[in-house]
Amino acid sequence: GSKEASISSLAKDAIAAVGLGEGGESVEALRCARKGSLAIHALVPDQFRGVPLSKAKMHRRSASIVDKISKTLKVTFPAARGAKGGVAAVGGEEAWLMQVLLLDNDRAAVSLTQCAHVDADQSTLGGHVGVDQSTLGGTWPCWHLEAGLADVDIDKITEPMPSSAYRKLEEAFRTMGVSPASSESCVDLGACPGGWTKALRRYGASVTAVDRSALHPELMRDPGVSFVQGDAFTFSPMDTENGGGGEPVAWMVSDIIAEPHRVGELLETWCGGKW
Repeated sequence: GSKEASISSLAKDAIAAVGLGEGGESVEALRCARKGSLAIHALVPDQFRGVPLSKAKMHRRSASIVDKISKTLKVTFPAARGAKGGVAAVGGEEAWLMQVLLLDNDRAAVSLTQCAHVDADQSTLGGHVGVDQSTLGGTWPCWHLEAGLADVDIDKITEPMPSSAYRKLEEAFRTMGVSPASSESCVDLGACPGGWTKALRRYGASVTAVDRSALHPELMRDPGVSFVQGDAFTFSPMDTENGGGGEPVAWMVSDIIAEPHRVGELLETWCGGKW
């Protein structure tokens, strides 16, 4: 019917717009790309407003267009044919991403890009016990999450969180494909009221939480949390007299509200000291 023709037409136009039509400028590059290295994301404006996909307007139509694009490209490009193993299998530098943002029923914004690998030390990250091998290796744009948005909401009825800030940390873990393991120790600088500390505890990791103000009472009673009342900028995990454990930790996270240069100096101190 006319709706299917419209979807086919939009798919054809999208393919041409990114240079993948006959004689297109991107054809040769993608033809040489590894099997399964192309991800195609269906996007709609509601996603960027926090609306669940099940309720997002036009998402079903956007997904239908992407499905048509995928079926068309599979004929010519091995990159569009599925491969197991996610971005880890294709390699961060070899990942390609096509994004289709449906603006209304008849218009879409489309892009095609070769993703940039953003992990500076793949060998170290690959040996990390908390690595999700299927998504290992951050890319920009994010290859394995549509618009880089991860479903990180925790049911506040069954598992109340001290604050909503945990979403930022969880989304970072999902995007990078890494997270703390239960055997690892973490430091949370500027921890109050404890959103990030509780997020870390959900992985089973032990946490040293540093802040001038106390955490949520539940976390203050948690045997897996060591609270240090003090200045997050001067805390050292090597200083046993002031709450440190005397050895480097696996993770340092921080949601401190401060001027960028102070945060940069803090990172220089921790990275320079190999804490």
